[in-house]
This record gives sequence, C-alpha cells and structure tokens, in this order.
Amino acid sequence: MKQAQGEVYFKPSIYHLYDNYFRLVSSVYERSEDGFFWVDFNRYNFSFDPNRPEEAYISYEFEAADKAATDAACFRRSEAADTGDMAGSDLRYETTSTDKRATIEMGGMDGAKIMNARGEMDLVVNVDSLRYLSTFLHFNLKEDSIYCNGVPVDYHRRKDFNYIGIVLPQYAHRGDTLALTYWYKGKDFGYAMPWVEDPSPTPHSFTFIIPGGFNYIMPGMGEVRKINGQDQFEVILDQPFNRFYFQGYASGFDTIAVVSDMGITVNFLKAKHITKQLDCFVPDKLYRGTIMDAFNFMSGRVGNPAGAFELFVYPENYYSMPGMVEVPQVVCYTAGGMEAVGGFNIFAGYSMAKQWFGSLLKPASQREVWLRDAASDYLSLLFIQHSLGTNTYYTNLLNRRDSVYTLHELRRDRPLATGLRAGSISRCNKGVWLFHMLRFLMYDLETKSESKFFRFFYELGTACNATRFTNADVISLAEKHYGRPLDWFFKQWLCQFGYPEYKVEYTFEEKPDGHYINVAVKTEGVDPNFSMPVMLRVEHENGQSEFLREDIRGARSSFALGPYESQPKELIFNEYFSVLSKDGVKKK
Repeated sequence: MKQAQGEVYFKPSIYHLYDNYFRLVSSVYERSEDGFFWVDFNRYNFSFDPNRPEEAYISYEFEAADKAATDAACFRRSEAADTGDMAGSDLRYETTSTDKRATIEMGGMDGAKIMNARGEMDLVVNVDSLRYLSTFLHFNLKEDSIYCNGVPVDYHRRKDFNYIGIVLPQYAHRGDTLALTYWYKGKDFGYAMPWVEDPSPTPHSFTFIIPGGFNYIMPGMGEVRKINGQDQFEVILDQPFNRFYFQGYASGFDTIAVVSDMGITVNFLKAKHITKQLDCFVPDKLYRGTIMDAFNFMSGRVGNPAGAFELFVYPENYYSMPGMVEVPQVVCYTAGGMEAVGGFNIFAGYSMAKQWFGSLLKPASQREVWLRDAASDYLSLLFIQHSLGTNTYYTNLLNRRDSVYTLHELRRDRPLATGLRAGSISRCNKGVWLFHMLRFLMYDLETKSESKFFRFFYELGTACNATRFTNADVISLAEKHYGRPLDWFFKQWLCQFGYPEYKVEYTFEEKPDGHYINVAVKTEGVDPNFSMPVMLRVEHENGQSEFLREDIRGARSSFALGPYESQPKELIFNEYFSVLSKDGVKKK
C-alpha cells in the first residue's frame, strides 16, 4: 500500500534522483539519533536524512495538476544544529569506492554496443552499520545480476532510474570492504561503470574485447592482441576518476598531428566518412585552426593540462576526457543564431576547456560540482573574448544572465552549493557570473590589471586537479589572491540565491569647490544587509572616463562623486556588468 501511495505522490516524471519507496523502507531500518529520511504520505510532511550529504528534492502531488516542490534546503539545520555554510562539504557519505575494474565486450554494427560487461567496484563502509546500499548505473545499461562478496543480492530498480537500491545479505559495519560485481549490457557507455554518491576519485582498469576491424583509442590503452581468437587490449588509467567515459571507437580515420605553442602534440582524427559534401561540414582549416587557437590560448592562461603529453581530437561521438577532445566537425550554426555568440569557437572552446576543468577535478562532495561546470564554461568564454572580442563575450554573458532571471522568476533558482540539485543551467550560468564578478572584484583600477584574477584562475585549475578540494578551499584560494576576506561574497553568490535589483537616481550639483554627482541607490531582492562593490564609470564631455568602485550597502544608500572641474556628461552604473543584477538608472 505504501508503494502504491509512493507512486502517486512521488512520480518519476517529477525531479528526484532516487526511488523514494526504497529509501523510505531503508530509513525504517536505519534511523539515526540526529535524524532520518521521513515522509508522512497523509500529511505531506518531509524531513531529510542529515547522514546523506545530498538531501532529496521531492515534489508532492496533492491532487491532479496540484503539485508543490520542496525548497532546496542548502545545509543541515535543526537535526544536527549545524549551520555553517561550508559544513555541507564535510558530511559523511555512506560508502567510498576504492577500486573499479571491468571486462567489457564490444560489438554491434558500429562497434559501440556493450554486448556483455562485468564491472567490479570495491567499497569501504563509512557509517556505523549498513544494510541498504545506494549505487548507480546508467539506465540505458541493463543489469542481469548483482553480487556482493560473491553472494547474489536483491536489488530494486526501475528502468528509468540510474539509482539501484541493493539489499545486502547481512549488515556491514564501519571499515568493512564490499566487493560488488555487476553483469550488464547496453548501448550507452558514457557511464559504463557503476558509481556511488561519494565523488572521491577511484583507480580504474579495464579489459576490452573488441570486434575486428575497429580502432579504439583511449588514455592508458595497451597494445591490441589476439587472445583465444579475439582482439583484446588492457586499459590502466594513470589518473583516478570518479566516473570514466571511454571513447568507443574511431573507425577508418587518418591522423593529422599538430604541435601546440607549448610543445604538446594535438592529433586530429580525420574520419574518412566525414566529407565536404555533408551539410554543416566545418572546413578543415577552420576546424583545426580554431581548436588549436583554443588550446594555445588556454594553455597560455592556465598551463598545460594535467598529465598531458598528447591529445586526440575526435570529430564525432561522445565525451571529452583527459587526452581526448570531442569537437564535432559536422555542426550547424547560423549567422543569426550561434554566429552571434561565437559560431564554431563556442564548440571548440567548450570542449577544449574540459581538459583543465573536467573529469580529473577532485571535489570533496557533490556541493563542489558547480566548479566543474562553471570553470570550464568561463574558460571557454575567456577564449571567446580573446578570439572574437569583448562584444561577443558580453553577448554570451548577458544571455546567461537572462537565463538566471528566468530561473528565479520560475522559482527554480538554487544556491550553487546545493550541488547537482542546483541544475546544470544554474550551475553553468550562475557559476560563470560568479567568476566574472570575482574577476572585476580583483580588477586593479589604478593599473587596469587583471593579473590577480588570472593568477587565481591558474592556481585553481592546478590545485583542484591535484588534490581533494572543498568550497572552503576555493574561497581560501580566492582570498589569497584578493588579499582580503571574501566570505561575504561567497555567502551570497555560492550559498544563497537571488540577485540585487538596483534602482539608481543621480543628479549633478555645482558647489564652490567643483562639480559633484549625487547618487541614491535603492536595493531590492536580497537580504537587507546585502553589500556588494559595484563598478562605476564617469564619462566627461572631452571623451575621457574615470573608473570607480563603490560599496552599495543595505536597502538604501547614497554617496557623492567628485569634485570635477566641469560637469560630467554621464554616470554609467555597474560598468563591465560587474554585478549580476537588474539595474534601473535614471538621471534626475
């Protein structure tokens, strides 16, 4: 009966990551002193489990077409009396994966189908006791059976869920190691291995059995050998991964090698079946030239990618990984659409940026995943600015701002620190704005230098690829380069949601000692104690400009600029769009 009620009130079509019926059963057996996952189906009440770092995001259907969603609670509150904004990164996951191995047999007409796979994942238990285990496998991969420590287990899964709820044969306890074995098959190998919530990186190794006549290229790949009449090769990855995406095949290609400015070989795989006659074909000169421009610019800004000695560029297929860059060579972008925001540079820049802010990042929890999305996106926008100019950069930036406006109006705005629950659009677009605002917060008005920000951005990529990091580590690194505390900045833009709406009025006044600009600002949409430095530009009649930075504090603030020898021509509020805000400026 409870399962039937769960189907009514918690439908898969409404956003949540887990099968809530299984989690409810689990909570009955695993209540803890400081809270538990609890739902009263009859009174529509909800509480989250503080032991699970990512609280559920659940929607209720009171009756047909009458639905309400829980607010995205940002951090633990009453259950554990833990109100620190950064505490969410230190919550304990149920399990941590310590090793992943797989034997994968590929097949199909295109050599990209997983015919059979045996994936093995070793887990260490982090909680006092565990009987119900949460694991994940892409729903396009159909599992045949699951074993734990050599014993078959019962599991609960719906075909449209990545989530698999496993019932262990007996209780496991803190420090125990669980050896899970999955047998599965399917078409999607973007997530070819099982995973758990804990994003800690894990060593990976594979044995691939492949059909003859197909070429496979991936990092850590050994020599292809004939074993028992089958083509096989081993893959042992130098770097640990949370999730590893492998490039399925590259059939019938030539390799064109180009050396970057920093001495790294970039191998372009030229697929013979991609011809100039195809619609939306990107000419080789533009294709390779733009990709090399992106790589040279990014390596100049943030150094060579971690552990990279050569890269392979794929003209089709799946995901960008360390050493592999997927940039489509058959892609349509029209003069009135994509061309206005960067054209092919968008595709080349976004894919290449994943070499620095991609699968090698080592977040401590899901609350740091915004960095993976936002930092790579922002690095690609920096390339757009470098290659196509400031106007195209700001066109992209303002498009992202408008999407944040829309999310907020739809009440879907979530703090970046809620991790996956913030949604990919919010993580990318709000995260890009966080970096843009930080850039102009660090901007030196006297020297017109951006060196502080770019030193920060360089060190960010180096540090977060090298070691486990938390949001607190990102803040500490930003403060190191800024030279002052930034807790007030990250409290708003990382840990809260919304944005200020500035209503600005200014007047010119002449006094005995010169001309002044009197400015009054009314701030709405944020906490009354909100404070943010805003860039200003005073434009004079002779065409010269003066740049200023003014702290706008509280619901109402006023200040005077000057004195000036003659009356200025205009005041530009929020120059360089230094703050994500809505601005209404009026000269009285």
